[in-house]
Amino acid sequence: MVRANIPGSKTLLSRNNAAERRANIATNNYELAELDDADFISEVTREQRENAWKRWIDFCDCTGVVDPDSIFIRLCLDDKAAVAKFQDFLDDYVKFSEQYTPTLGPEEYIVIRSVKHSLTVLALWKALLMAAHDKVLKTKRLEDPQNAEVWRLKRHALNNHRSGPVKRISDWIAGDLSNKYNLNREQRTVKREATAEDVMMVLDTLWSRAADIPCEPRARVAFHSLVILCSLGFRGGVTMNFCYKDVELQVVRGLDDAKSTLFARLTLHHNKQKQNIIRRRQDHIVEIGLFPVPCQLICLVSQIALRSIADDAFKHATFTSLEDLVERPVLEDQDAVTLEWKDEMLDKPIFPLAYHHFRDLWHQVWFVAGNRDTILPYSLRVGAGGNYDGVLTSTVRNYVLGHTSDMFRKSYQPRQLRMELLPIIFGPQNAGNQQALYQRLHRASCMRDENAPIYPTSEDFEMFERRKDVAQLRNAYDEVRKELRWDDPKAKHHKANLTNLLRNLQDLAVDKRRKEYFAEADRRRQCGQGTMDLRKQAPEPIRPHTRGKSGHGAAAAIGQFLQQQSLGGARRWYIFGDMLLAYLKAQHSAVEIAYKQHAEVENLSPSEHPRQNWICLLCSRGFSQRAHLTRHNTKNHIKIGTFNQPFSCPECKRIGQGEHKIQGAAQWSNHTEQRHGRFCTPNVPAAIQPAAPAKHANRRSIECFACRNRVGVGVRFSNHIKQHFRGPRSKLPFCCLVCAEEGITATIEDRNEWDEHLTTVHGCHSQTGMPQNEKQKACDSCFGLKHRCSALDGKGTCQRCLRNNRTCVFSERTSPRQAWAPTGRSKGRPSKNPKETGNASAADEAITDDDGAKVAYRLSASDHQRLGANQDNIGPLDPAFFKGQTEFPLDSSSRISTPEYTKRMTRRSEAEICKIDVLEKEEHKKSVIANPTDFTPAPTAIDYSASTDIPIDPRLMEMDVDGL
Repeated sequence: MVRANIPGSKTLLSRNNAAERRANIATNNYELAELDDADFISEVTREQRENAWKRWIDFCDCTGVVDPDSIFIRLCLDDKAAVAKFQDFLDDYVKFSEQYTPTLGPEEYIVIRSVKHSLTVLALWKALLMAAHDKVLKTKRLEDPQNAEVWRLKRHALNNHRSGPVKRISDWIAGDLSNKYNLNREQRTVKREATAEDVMMVLDTLWSRAADIPCEPRARVAFHSLVILCSLGFRGGVTMNFCYKDVELQVVRGLDDAKSTLFARLTLHHNKQKQNIIRRRQDHIVEIGLFPVPCQLICLVSQIALRSIADDAFKHATFTSLEDLVERPVLEDQDAVTLEWKDEMLDKPIFPLAYHHFRDLWHQVWFVAGNRDTILPYSLRVGAGGNYDGVLTSTVRNYVLGHTSDMFRKSYQPRQLRMELLPIIFGPQNAGNQQALYQRLHRASCMRDENAPIYPTSEDFEMFERRKDVAQLRNAYDEVRKELRWDDPKAKHHKANLTNLLRNLQDLAVDKRRKEYFAEADRRRQCGQGTMDLRKQAPEPIRPHTRGKSGHGAAAAIGQFLQQQSLGGARRWYIFGDMLLAYLKAQHSAVEIAYKQHAEVENLSPSEHPRQNWICLLCSRGFSQRAHLTRHNTKNHIKIGTFNQPFSCPECKRIGQGEHKIQGAAQWSNHTEQRHGRFCTPNVPAAIQPAAPAKHANRRSIECFACRNRVGVGVRFSNHIKQHFRGPRSKLPFCCLVCAEEGITATIEDRNEWDEHLTTVHGCHSQTGMPQNEKQKACDSCFGLKHRCSALDGKGTCQRCLRNNRTCVFSERTSPRQAWAPTGRSKGRPSKNPKETGNASAADEAITDDDGAKVAYRLSASDHQRLGANQDNIGPLDPAFFKGQTEFPLDSSSRISTPEYTKRMTRRSEAEICKIDVLEKEEHKKSVIANPTDFTPAPTAIDYSASTDIPIDPRLMEMDVDGL
């Protein structure tokens, strides 16, 4: 029989064979693969188990154990030697946890055991068992599947009702080991709940005490928002991973077709849930809705919207303010419009802040607020659970908090009860009703004292430097720095050791002072005494440097705005949005200006208004209109060439924003608009040309050492300096910014110290700002300094010389002050100008008598040389000039008005100070005429009497020379 050929039968057979081969290969692969019976664990738990396993391996290496894995196998068989080895391991862990800790006593270091609680040892024991369950016993279970339950220690460790070696070791930890080393078995932290008043206090302190809580602007806003979210009962792990994709921001229509407002729908994913499972429920996800609230301090919608504007997270539009976000969308016949996010922003956290940073800021806020005890962030969740209990059903409460009723009963009950029990039993008519007062005392911040010290003092730092360990570390670092750069790893290591030691000592010193302060304050209050003098007696603290943490003044301005509920009126929400948005964009000047404007408007009557809303950041002048600011910027900065050369923004330096180079007027306008706000921005065209050299080309600008603003030399510099001591922006005392950049602290208390600092340290004249050794053109007739000499460029004649029919004669000089103008200094106030040696001129000096009256004026050597260089054949000090001269009159300022007399005084040695009494002028004049040789110049002076070809000074022609 011949079998008919079926079309495609061979192809079908080959396909079946190929499928069978693939199935066999897959089966073999699954047989070789092992099913993992371990549960999903977090990264923190995995790290704890790895650390426990490393500690166990190190112990076995030190004790000579060859096979550490075999001990776990013997432990499963209840081997006594294995139990003893683990007991030795845990005992060794507690015994050798001792470490040297710095102290403020004379011994400098004490030995303290770091393991103080039984729970620490028990946690290590359980982590080691879980690591062995996955590393050692898992292989044993695969080798012997029939007795798989024998090779399990996990079940014995977690279920305490079972017996076995693991249970016996756990009981030994809680019993004999704790007794041997006096380990604590009780929970040390008192469980407290943070009430609504506590949360408001934390947020208010965050802004009002911003200088004591340094952080970046975005970190401060993120912490503010996360505190509000945690106060709603959500864990920190839930709020820290809050992304843009979890927020749905909408512009909705109000009731009765009212104005539009914002609405935010937040989707939160509970943590501490089972992972890698098939879910048939959604109880791990909760959605909440938020509207703007009257109190801006707890308005979370404002925080979300402003953070979105600052990040430019919107997909279809770019909004510039909170008002723009609310008013621009057109609803038409819709009740809501959803604002979509950009695709690249969906997975980015809206409040990026690591939990450890959140925890540090939390403790810093409570520390600055003057709290006595440590309050954990966990108290926010405990307080929320207490507020929900009784208001929400237990089902909804557990759904919001993400736990069970049994967990709420065991872990969310604070030690202090929320209700007063006596009125409940006996009724309010018998026991009274003090629930409101009871709730006030229930606050975690009830016993805080804001005047408690928070910084170390100068005495503490002096004590630190006298310590041997500090001296040794500092010497070691200095030796390393002699050979290596500061960024070398070895140098960084020594620097880190010194820094950490000083930081620990500062914490110990502050804790000691706080305990002493609280003890003394409590004693005085109990005795009926006040603590005002205790605050005054406290030594002056020293604040640490906060590099990179800027905007303290702007944050404090926002805090003051939040405290004053009446500011802003109906537009308060929008005003707060503008201030917070400027703060997020690091426009700190705009925040301070906005607060001052609204604060002034609030304090003024309706008929009054602030006169100076616009401020020039180059010279700190205020203007009422932007046009006036623009005119001032064009006339006083652009035309004189301020923008001809690049310079750093002075406002960025003042507020700690770093170096921002300005290379033109247009860039200056753009920079101030973006960084410091519109109230500091002049209206400068984008295509503006650099200032051309004009009649004021010689009037260059210099940088003020007090504020780093560029100011014109001369009168402009003098007027600018006055604002630092008498103007509205004066902040005394202040530090020289140039010295601060070099690591030197130069504190200025008054104008006298500032003048002396400029002349002695920086070599600049305190009035004009010009270097003392820099030469400039000066009119020899009027000296062109006390008045505005229009001929200082060497061309033309100044107005003063024209009125006196004189011709301007120009020469170079170094002293920027007029030759014989009195200094105006009173008796006992020395000159700030230092004497110069060599060919340089000495400073001009007024000569006074014992009563402080000026009787003469001593010229510098350069003035002496200039006056002497304009004489004819007869030298200016020739005795013939004084022959027959009988009078040397004084003018109204008690100054000898005859130039020859003044020049005659300069014939004395530069080191000699001639003090002439007014009552003895006649005798002195006679001695000058009778003995002219007594006034022979010093060897270093120039003898002009020998000159024979010196031109005649025109001033000599105007003098009365009848007696010559």
